[in-house]
Amino acid sequence: MRKCWIVFVLLMLAVPVFAMTDTLPQGVWSFGLSHKYYDVSKIGGETIDYATKAGDEDFAFKPLNEYTARYINKYGPLIAEGYVNEDLRLLDSARLTYSYLDIAYGITNDLTFSFTLPYEDKTVKYSQEYIDTFTALNANPGLASAITVPPRVAKGSGLGDASMALKYRFMKNAAMAFKYQAGALKFGKDGTEIRDAIDGFEEIYTGKKEDRFTLAMFYDVVDVLPFKVGLMAAYEYSTTGYEKFMENDFSCDNGDVMTVMADTKFDLSKQISLKPKLIYLQAGVDKRYADTAKTWAPIEGTAVTALLADFAVHYHPVIFADLWASLTVPLHNKVAGGVYDFPGRLDTPAVVRFGVTVYYK
Repeated sequence: MRKCWIVFVLLMLAVPVFAMTDTLPQGVWSFGLSHKYYDVSKIGGETIDYATKAGDEDFAFKPLNEYTARYINKYGPLIAEGYVNEDLRLLDSARLTYSYLDIAYGITNDLTFSFTLPYEDKTVKYSQEYIDTFTALNANPGLASAITVPPRVAKGSGLGDASMALKYRFMKNAAMAFKYQAGALKFGKDGTEIRDAIDGFEEIYTGKKEDRFTLAMFYDVVDVLPFKVGLMAAYEYSTTGYEKFMENDFSCDNGDVMTVMADTKFDLSKQISLKPKLIYLQAGVDKRYADTAKTWAPIEGTAVTALLADFAVHYHPVIFADLWASLTVPLHNKVAGGVYDFPGRLDTPAVVRFGVTVYYK
């Protein structure tokens, strides 16, 4: 589980990302607050053949309501001995919410610096039948030492990993940007820093062990169509990370991500505009570190391609303020699962975002 959808690289940013080459005028600040949320649809984990005990590093990705005890290795003996039904449903729901503070400054008319600080809130609700089953098992003196009763809710909340970026317009209709998310900007707790489930509390990480670096190129197509079209191509590289949730607890090497995007703008009035985007994403195969073999093993089904549509509406009550809301929906995706931001590279849900940006000089 790594990329909540890394498949959502662009959607993790604080304000709507545009493919156009726009930069802030020299000396102008922008301050943005935004919020994004969506419900999780799938979760990934190992499956086990209890007859042969095989299945190490064999992943499956199931809808949330089909994620059962059979995907948790340590429950194998309990299932084999008849204490737990392998079809015991574990999870009720999982929701991810992100709030962002975004600050940008025009160093020159062609060079803009930006800083994004996220606050993450991740909530997983375990099923009542899961809790009841393990509460009863915990009362059995012969099993109590091997049983951990799950909490009703697992949570992770706090600052996430911040990022800095520079965007430089080197031609009238061409620009490039570099985004950096590493080192001192890693404010969130990663999978190696959260504590294990204990005393009825389970912690979900808000940061990432891996560092991320993104290079993007922008180009505005003008005088070809009746309206301007912005194009963007980006490549994201990440270092070795770590995955820890449910049964997953291992180092991971996530596939690099390529993004291509096109957008445009239609003015509906002096104050209202519509900005549609088309986004194509492709991610490489992820790998997990196999402790027994001391090698990196590819995770089947983690190569991703996806086509997304995003529709944003902007309202400018005054010239220095922008209120906006957007909806992102999948048009096509090939997403089986993976190791990523909890709870994994998933079937893409619809994502709702809204925010406000103000400008000051």
